[in-house]
Amino acid sequence: MFYLRYNLPNALLDRLELGFEMKAGSGWERVSILIHDRDERVLQDLQEQVALAPKQILPVVGALSTDLEGWPGNHHCRRLTVLETDSMKVKQWASDNRP
Repeated sequence: MFYLRYNLPNALLDRLELGFEMKAGSGWERVSILIHDRDERVLQDLQEQVALAPKQILPVVGALSTDLEGWPGNHHCRRLTVLETDSMKVKQWASDNRP
């Protein structure tokens, strides 16, 4: 489980995949978000959650890579492949347990 927050600086407005930071041991670390198998449900859910409450912490299931994504200014970050969002699990549970 990883915890993300949305924090897109003006310098990265053209790189939306770099708009998230991951909770790390020493604070927050920018990550490049990849969506597993380009699953539109995951992307849609992330966008909905950010739109509802931009400052919230988003729990996600994913895989963190040691591959680095770069951007101007000699900055780099790791890549996080998001497999599922926590709210997707809640929605699925609610759907499965309807009376």
